[in-house]
Amino acid sequence: MSRIRFICHDNPKPSGGIKVLYQHVEILCDNGFDAAILHFNPGFNLDWLDSTAPVIDATKNLELKPCDWIVIPEDDIQALESFANVACKRIVFCQGHFNIFKALKKKKTWKDYGINHVLASSTEIQSYIKMVFGIHANLIPLAINHGIFKPGLQKNPLAVAYMPRKGSWNLKLIISSFWHQYPQLREVEWIAIDNMSETQVAKVLQHASIFISTGYQEGFGLPPVEAMACGAIVVGFKGGGGKDYATESNGIWVNDEDPISLVKVLSDTLSQLKQQPHHPSFTNLRDQGFKTASRYNKERTKKELINIWRKLASLS
Repeated sequence: MSRIRFICHDNPKPSGGIKVLYQHVEILCDNGFDAAILHFNPGFNLDWLDSTAPVIDATKNLELKPCDWIVIPEDDIQALESFANVACKRIVFCQGHFNIFKALKKKKTWKDYGINHVLASSTEIQSYIKMVFGIHANLIPLAINHGIFKPGLQKNPLAVAYMPRKGSWNLKLIISSFWHQYPQLREVEWIAIDNMSETQVAKVLQHASIFISTGYQEGFGLPPVEAMACGAIVVGFKGGGGKDYATESNGIWVNDEDPISLVKVLSDTLSQLKQQPHHPSFTNLRDQGFKTASRYNKERTKKELINIWRKLASLS
């Protein structure tokens, strides 16, 4: 039987991309595949993610057979080069099309490294790969944990959640400008989502009425969808990959990298929430957001993931 090994960056901080890799391994293992995460830092452990995915220390006796698969992140040139001549099968799992050429030289393609198959985590990524390389990447839609990310019991109409690691250069301007421009809204509760577990993030999003989306060059952008699932209204940027799910009915979207416009839209939204927190327009936004988030579920991911890997395993 083919073994599937997912190379994962040794990044100890919360990361949507890492969470997805662990989720894929969990699903594959639960459905009879021999799958595992590879880390190259001995003893590496994620304290923010609760996962049953097997983890292998890649520095110890990593023996691969010709029928085994190595799954390589799109931005890991070291892995591409290291496994190019190893007697195994290789596949790229691209979660960020903006990162591809951070690894590849402009005249190189994945085929130069023995890669003949590519997986993509969003339609935006899939379209880009087809446009640039002429390769059809198999789509594995992302999923959020709806057992954790779900509406809460009570929201603070003037609570705003944000992620400092997403567009920090814009957030500083947004929060500072807001303070000076709108003194009548200085009671707003700003909540930074930083170095939190999934459960802690969900509690913040259940409490907040608004989530500011400040992602930049995203392959997809999980946080806005997680916010929608918790009933928070998303205000901000699509971040590129957000085009996969963002519509006029499920969020209040501003052109990417336009923080000044975002401040104005945010103030208008909070002023309305302060006066009429249960206005039908907000109810509709939350309802549409929840419907959008519901599409990104584990069953859909599981179906596509298993179908694709069964086909790939048959090539071994």
